[in-house]
Formats: sequence, C-alpha cells, structure tokens
Amino acid sequence: MKTKYIAFFFLILFAFLGMSCSLTSILRDVGILPPDTAPTIIMIQTKLAVQTVEAQYTPTPTPVPTETPEPTPLPDLQYEYVSFYFDPSLASSAQGETIPEYIPGEDEVFIYPEPEQVVISFSNYVIGSHFHEPLIRVFPAPRYREISEGAVFNLDLLHNVLSEQLRDEDYYPLLPIVPAGQIFVSQVEFINFEGGRGVRYLTQLGQALAPANNNDIFYSFQGLTDDGQFFISAQLPVHHPELPNASGDFGNDWEPYTSQEAWNEYKTETEDALNNYPADSYAPSLILLDDIFRSLKITPNE
Repeated sequence: MKTKYIAFFFLILFAFLGMSCSLTSILRDVGILPPDTAPTIIMIQTKLAVQTVEAQYTPTPTPVPTETPEPTPLPDLQYEYVSFYFDPSLASSAQGETIPEYIPGEDEVFIYPEPEQVVISFSNYVIGSHFHEPLIRVFPAPRYREISEGAVFNLDLLHNVLSEQLRDEDYYPLLPIVPAGQIFVSQVEFINFEGGRGVRYLTQLGQALAPANNNDIFYSFQGLTDDGQFFISAQLPVHHPELPNASGDFGNDWEPYTSQEAWNEYKTETEDALNNYPADSYAPSLILLDDIFRSLKITPNE
C-alpha cells in the first residue's frame, strides 16, 4: 500500500510540474509573466538594431543618364589673333600671313601707306575667275590713323555709318585705299561679331563708269572692334545669274555712257535690282559670307 501511495504522489507531482510549465508559457505569452532576462535583452537589441537600420537607410535614386556635351569645334581659320568659321562650300581652306608695315616713297604716287596687317587668303574659293582676289585683312586702327589721312577719313566714316545705321549713302568706308571710285553700292546690312560690329555691302570699283558685271562686283565687309583697336576689311567676289560676265559685253556704244542722265537712271535701276535679289540668289550666298563675320573673333595676346 505504501508503495502505491508513493507512486501516486510522484505521478501527481509530475502532473503539477507539467501544468506549471504550460501555465508559465501561457502567462508569458499573454504578457502577465515577463520572459527570462537574457532572451528578452537579445530580442530587444535585435529589434532596435533592425529599426535603426531601417530608419537610416535611404534608397539611392537611380541616376538619370546625361548626355556628354560635344566639344566645340575649332575655327576653320585660326591665325595669330584672328579666327572665324566658314562654310566648306566657300573654299577648301584658308591661311594667314603677317605683312609688315609699308610707307611708300615720294615717287610712288598710287601706292598708299599701310601698317602691319594680318592677311587671310582662301584656297579654291568658289568663284574662280574674278578681278579681285578673295582676302580678309585686319589692321591696327590707331597706327593706320597715324600714317594715312585716307584711313582717318574712312575710319571716321565707318564710325558714323555704324552709329547711325546709314543705308542710303553714295560712298561707304573702304580700306585699304585704291585709286578708284565706288560705281554703285547695294545690299547694305549691319553685322555684329564678338567684340565688334561692321557693315557689309556689294560694290564695284572703277576709274570710269562701267556696268555692273560678274567680273568686278564684290562683297565688302568693313568692321571695327568695340575698343577701336582693330579694323577689319574684306573683299570677296560674288556672281549673280542676272548680271553679264564682264563690262566689255556691252560695247562702247552702251547708252548710259552717252549722258549723265542716262547713267543716273541705269545706276538707280541697277542698285534697286541688286537690292531686290534674294541674298541666297548670289553665288556664293551672301548669308554664308555674313556668317564668316558673325563668327569673327579678334583676340590679341595680352
């Protein structure tokens, strides 16, 4: 009997302990009984670490791809302190040289003083046969004034033409000086370039009256830097399909030769016609020639 009571006692004890463990788990689950200290600290630290990482993490936005800017192309002509661009249809290349100052002697009647200058010439210019060679010249304006009265006149005239935007003058500034007059002037436009401005026009020079023709007419640009230090002069041949090839095509009995009245009438009609032709009807297009001087930069070394 005693043995049975002892066995029964242990059975009851084990049952109670089992219930006690289950009850402890239940009480811990519902929060009445706190969990063991060590597991609780580990769980709290882990939870805080996860929350901290989540709080500090900021998603990196996907970078927007950017286009790499293309490098600025080099000017088609860059010589000394002069540079510009030109359309490849105008010429195959351009080259510069520096011409030293020249003061003529007393016996050189029709040669005029010129300061040192940069001269730009073109290879395979689009107009092959013409009285004038395609050239762009850059002069030091103050020195030109010192050695030439004609330069003083033309530079002062240029300043006035540019300031007043004069479009109906009988004569426009033109350097270097040549022993000939401007027979007519047309297509007058004003062009700004970096650090300066100028006037372009079509003209034809002569020591006597002559009809407008493709062998003699040319595009002239006369410009000045804003600081007054450099003068730019260009003569570039042009053609137009409505003009005769040469003045000799008319012969010596051409009517405008016969009287001043007939000449004045011809001159007015011709200038009006040349003004009314579209800029791109000339060869080369006046627009392409204008672009040369819009891109012009004069940057002397300090």
